[in-house]
Amino acid sequence: MPESEADQAGSLKWFDVQKAYGFIVADRGPDVFVHINVLRQYGIDTFALATSPGKRLRFKTAPGVVNDTPVAISIFVE
Repeated sequence: MPESEADQAGSLKWFDVQKAYGFIVADRGPDVFVHINVLRQYGIDTFALATSPGKRLRFKTAPGVVNDTPVAISIFVE
């Protein structure tokens, strides 16, 4: 697995529980893809998050395979 980038911060853009993914608007850089499995791994309530656009998050990313979109590999609610 590629090395992750340093801790980053941003806000939830949107998250759809049925689609099982969403995006974070990073404070620096492009939007970040987040999958439901990462949220569950870190104990984040996906239903509560889905109704909280703008929620502040801290995360680490890895390079993505689709359109070079970074992917969150760890995530914490601020």
